[in-house]
Amino acid sequence: MVKLVSIRVRNFKAVRDALIPLSDGLTVLVGENSSGKSSVLQAIHWACRCIAHPRAQRNQSRSIAAHDFDFYPTEQVRKVGHNRELRQGRGPNREVSVRVSFEHGIDDDAPVQESTVKLSQGNNDVIKIDLQNDLISSDLYELMSNRDRPFSSYIPGLAGIPLAEEKRSRLPILRQAASGDANAVLRNILLQIKESNDPQVSLERLSELCSEVLDEVDIQVNFSEGRDFLIDCTLRTHGMHGGYFTPLELAGTGVLQCIQIFSYLILYRPKILLIDEPDAHLHPSRQEDLIAVLSRVAKEYESSVILTTHSPNLVKALPESANVVWMKDGGVIDEGDAVRQKMGWGILDKRIIIITEDSKPEELRSLIKQWPELERQIAIWPVNGHTALPNKDACEALLSMTGAAKILVHRDGDFMTPSERDKMALKYDCENVSLWITDFSDVESFFLQPERIASVSGLELPVIREVFSEIRAELQDRLDDDFVAKRQMLAEDRRLYAHRDQAPKVSMARIEINKGPDDFGIIKGKTFSKKLKQEISQRGGDTSNFLRIVEGEAELAISLREALSE
Repeated sequence: MVKLVSIRVRNFKAVRDALIPLSDGLTVLVGENSSGKSSVLQAIHWACRCIAHPRAQRNQSRSIAAHDFDFYPTEQVRKVGHNRELRQGRGPNREVSVRVSFEHGIDDDAPVQESTVKLSQGNNDVIKIDLQNDLISSDLYELMSNRDRPFSSYIPGLAGIPLAEEKRSRLPILRQAASGDANAVLRNILLQIKESNDPQVSLERLSELCSEVLDEVDIQVNFSEGRDFLIDCTLRTHGMHGGYFTPLELAGTGVLQCIQIFSYLILYRPKILLIDEPDAHLHPSRQEDLIAVLSRVAKEYESSVILTTHSPNLVKALPESANVVWMKDGGVIDEGDAVRQKMGWGILDKRIIIITEDSKPEELRSLIKQWPELERQIAIWPVNGHTALPNKDACEALLSMTGAAKILVHRDGDFMTPSERDKMALKYDCENVSLWITDFSDVESFFLQPERIASVSGLELPVIREVFSEIRAELQDRLDDDFVAKRQMLAEDRRLYAHRDQAPKVSMARIEINKGPDDFGIIKGKTFSKKLKQEISQRGGDTSNFLRIVEGEAELAISLREALSE
């Protein structure tokens, strides 16, 4: 079985060059208007439908008129390039073409192959499909050229359906559905589902899936070959009493779009289902239900679903296995606060809010990157120091305002004793709000293991241990002063002690504190790391990954992962 790993689109409409990594279920494209999201869907579908044309052949180049395809973006093919016209390569002029590349394998252990569909302008504005020189693998070509089961299905959005439909034969219905104009033949698609002999293809199954999103949907289709001219299609939704059914054309747009999405999956079982803004006509709570059902059914039917959205509610509802791809100016970018703010999202798509005392939380962000499935769900809200952290009541109010599922407050250990940690944690002991205190003095201390520093710096472990000892000796007075100052602040903290005399003496606290293997329970990691970085640099070591997670290294800050997963 061919498994798609990623799809790369180059030089198509708003897309300059976009590499889209695919998940096993849902992949979501997010970005501002004109960022290239819809262009990605159209390019993928266009490439797939070109291969499905009977005249397109592997290892050959064929020119076919645009109107001979069931889907094409425009009859003026030369205009579909990204800010430039397509052209054939002649003499000194290089060819300008659209390229859609599919990375795929047979299974998880097989080597990944790349197959490319190259589309350009032929003579007289025809579409030139170039599959020469083994551009596309035989396995993928066999699937994409299957005209009985579309490799891709495209749902661009729904603008209503016709008032009536005559019954049509299977091939014209398939052709119109492939064109992205399935709303014009939705009744015919429903009739094909009813008449299917496949036990997994039925109106009952379709009604069941739609009901999971819309509470209750019952779809009925009637047509008698010898008596009827038009297809009779009715439905009953939540709130309709008794046996009352209404004509399909009177259903709301959100209901119709939901029916269309699951009809495609049930009837055609495409390898790729492309959906443009399925949230457009659904209430936020319904968007979340749609994503839950779509994710499950996509895996059941072995389909990769790629959809676009502007909805933070939809992204918030995504399962851990889903991919979120951010787009800007025709390419893929890392998630950035600037894009999020321009879209007006803020933290609305995040399930977990971490409120951290670190005003510059780069090290905390690096720790969270260890867990991609959690990272996507998290928004980090920095404040300036632990005195600026909100209390439990403020956190509960923020939960209510944002709709987040959880707030985790981060506070550095700052030389707290075990009993002080327990007292502080009780201040946030309520549903969906909790306090995470670093294992030792601060976030930086997680990174300061001699073995780890040796690995990322390229220096020998004995050298690193010697540097650690030298720094402790050189900074001993300053480190001691830091410890005493922090202990005095804790004694003055009225959340811990009614009177400062109730706090343990500095010497006793030093004994009670969990020092850890390298004493970072009683040493400030921030202070130590600055000096350590200087010393390693002077010895020719690499400091670029000093306080940053490196791929493949052992997991750090397990207590943070556990706190986020509770």
